[in-house]
Amino acid sequence: LREEKLSPEDLALGPEGQRELAVRLLFDDDYFAAKAGVWNHVNEFLDQAMDEQMRDLRKDATETQSAATKQTRIITMRLVTLFLLLAFAVGVVLAIITGKNNANLRLMEDLRRERDATLAAEKAKSMFFSMVSHDIRTPLNSIVGFSELLSQGVDDPKERADHLGNVLFSARTLLALVNDVLDLSKLDADKMAFSASPVDLTVLLARVADTFRFRTEEKGIYIRVSAGAMPRLSLDEDRIRQVLVNLVGNAVKFTEKGGIVLEAEFTPGATGRGALTIRVRDTGIGIAPEFQERVFEPFVQAESSRTAGGTGLGLPICRKIVKCLGGAITLESEPGKGSTFTVSLPDVETAQEKTAERTETSGAAPSASSVADGRPAVRSVLVVDDVPVNVKVEQAMLQRVGIPDVVTALSAAEALRLLHERAFDLVLTDLWMPEMDGYAFCAAIRADASLAGLPVYAVTADVEARKTMEGKGFDGLLLKPLTVARISEFLSSLPRAG
Repeated sequence: LREEKLSPEDLALGPEGQRELAVRLLFDDDYFAAKAGVWNHVNEFLDQAMDEQMRDLRKDATETQSAATKQTRIITMRLVTLFLLLAFAVGVVLAIITGKNNANLRLMEDLRRERDATLAAEKAKSMFFSMVSHDIRTPLNSIVGFSELLSQGVDDPKERADHLGNVLFSARTLLALVNDVLDLSKLDADKMAFSASPVDLTVLLARVADTFRFRTEEKGIYIRVSAGAMPRLSLDEDRIRQVLVNLVGNAVKFTEKGGIVLEAEFTPGATGRGALTIRVRDTGIGIAPEFQERVFEPFVQAESSRTAGGTGLGLPICRKIVKCLGGAITLESEPGKGSTFTVSLPDVETAQEKTAERTETSGAAPSASSVADGRPAVRSVLVVDDVPVNVKVEQAMLQRVGIPDVVTALSAAEALRLLHERAFDLVLTDLWMPEMDGYAFCAAIRADASLAGLPVYAVTADVEARKTMEGKGFDGLLLKPLTVARISEFLSSLPRAG
């Protein structure tokens, strides 16, 4: 406008003059006519200004609306986020509460199971002690009663012998019970020691059968061994014997006619190993089907077993021992026809290639009284024990089996003095003695060149001694209590002089 229509005078007007010019343009027609071109430009300017203002207003409105929408969106997002966080928090709280409830339920269930197990264990423990107490007191009653009668004097020789027989039988029953309880406890705690050595199984079976020969002859039944040709096997002889004695003892106990057969067979496999199967068959009363699995549980006996005696620990011990040896024991039985117990050891190592001939025998085995002629390997024995009654009983048993010269010492120091004063063929020593124990005593003997080659055997009631005495210089071990038969068997196993 300034460039085209306004005069220089108009352009030179100040603010007040410009306002007057605008009023004149609006209200003075003549002046307006004179300045018509200016008005058109003013009108265009105003239109443009209005358009720009409207655009600015629309822009502002759009921006305001956009800002409001954005703000609304932000607020909405924040509300949604807050809601989600709140829902998550509620979920977490509910999960924690539910988890705690589930954990509490599981804990209560575990506590209930533990309580039930504890109550069952306490009940079993109570039953165990009750039955053991009963089974201990029964032979003790016989031992104390008959011993008291004998101490008061019995004139009739037959009655005296009968009383002594009852005392001996009760003592052996008590010993068997104590051994069974200790064995079961060690097996349950995985504390029983196992040691493999070369074993001639046919000889072992014959000896076990011979152990029961007197009882089978009394009952008028037979006992036989049938073993196929087999090599010497790497087995724990003591534990296999223990299993066989239990199984054969039960067979003899419940067989009134017919007899018992011990069978064994070995099936060679690869790399010097194979499968061993041992069976004990009898023609006894058999076992009812409902008891055939339960007989392997401690203190479980059929009614016939209760009348025949026993603790009900033998078969559970057998099963645990066989399991520890890597095998299994099974039972087949029919009431009135007999039973067959089968011991299966699927992975047994052979000790050497030489095989024993097939044995079909009545079960007799060599004993101290039936060895070939020749001078006994042992004629003088030194017995060492700090308990006087122990040395007395060992001395009496050794003399009973034919050892003419038995000397006793109540301490290791006394024994060493006697060893330097005279010669002995054999030393039997206790392990637990005051001042110098059996280990130190044996070490002193081995350190003395003048006593080189003297056989020294430990005699102890410590069933774990076999592990602790290894490498201590002993030639072997005898576990208390000793019997005449065990001493006889031990002496017969020693080398004999010509």
